[in-house]
Amino acid sequence: MEQPRIAKLGEFAELMDFIDLVFRPGQVGKRIVQRQYPHLYRENKEHISRHLVLRDGGKIIGQLAIHPVLIRIEGLLLCAGGIGTVATHPERRGQGIMSRLLEAAKPIMCERGYDISILGGDRQRYGWFGWENAGTKTVFRLTERSVGRPSPAERGIELVRNPPLTPALCRRLKKENDRRKMGVVRLPREIESIFRRTSRDLWVARDGRRFAYLVLGGARHQARPYERIDEAGGDTDLVRSALRLIMTRYKLKSLHAIASPDPLDAQLYEPISSEWSQGHDMMVKILNARSLFEKLEPLVCEKIRRGGTVGSFSFIDGKGEQWGEVNAGSKRSQKLVLSERELVRMLFGQGALQQMWQASKEMESLAHALPLKLFVPPLNHI
Repeated sequence: MEQPRIAKLGEFAELMDFIDLVFRPGQVGKRIVQRQYPHLYRENKEHISRHLVLRDGGKIIGQLAIHPVLIRIEGLLLCAGGIGTVATHPERRGQGIMSRLLEAAKPIMCERGYDISILGGDRQRYGWFGWENAGTKTVFRLTERSVGRPSPAERGIELVRNPPLTPALCRRLKKENDRRKMGVVRLPREIESIFRRTSRDLWVARDGRRFAYLVLGGARHQARPYERIDEAGGDTDLVRSALRLIMTRYKLKSLHAIASPDPLDAQLYEPISSEWSQGHDMMVKILNARSLFEKLEPLVCEKIRRGGTVGSFSFIDGKGEQWGEVNAGSKRSQKLVLSERELVRMLFGQGALQQMWQASKEMESLAHALPLKLFVPPLNHI
């Protein structure tokens, strides 16, 4: 068995076949995953270098991809290495192939300057390698009754499914994403492929100068019948009008909407939802704690002071080594001993700090700032 290595451009077609074998078994077609994620899987040097491949006897038996994701948290930008399509050949499972790939991926992500790594998966499986549940998402339930029926005026709104992704429309979609305080930074060259997905439908609504969009999808990587809203933006009232029209047209009794912690999403969905719940959005592993704390400290200190308190904190691992520190105006430093996964929960977890650690005056001060609201939109999932 070879060592895991960066894939070569000439291996692209074979890699796509292998990924389909593992993740889309029995489905008819070629490059199914590539069509569903066109913004991630492209046949060029830049994108093939994101893949780690493991061969034995000349055949691919394992692979994973490391996609760059630039995450926005209240004006702060974090570079993340997004782990995707962790694949082991069905006949070679249980032989430690995933472990070898993940261990090989860690130094590569550090070399590429990523602060954290993110992935979606089972906590018990990936927790062994340092990933922990983190991030925050809200799932709103929208029913026929809570959303309401369209008015006669709303029936005259221009509403188009999967319109041509012209440069002007792509610029508008990027502008709406840039308004959000939490989420990801989308590059102009990525917009078309992000919204051109075989597993989702893009709806665009216009009424005079007002603009809105919704991205809806169904189960099992199919666009329809609709089960959820992955993203919506633009004029709030126009989004709701478009939603009423879509639900009426397709006779939908309910949908669930996946939303960020950004106030824009809460303002959009809360008034028309029957209920909602919060949960973790992803799993996170910290790759470079010192660099991460240097980036986080200004924002954390600002949030502590905004809460009317001061405090200084040193974050220590189990061996007595310092993960990092935050100095928000106190001469006395409070030491917090944390494991790698506890550090993830403190910085990016979902619950309040008082629920995770024993309450203290110092912890109350830190609770004004942490955890930070981390979110990756479904359209940027990998």
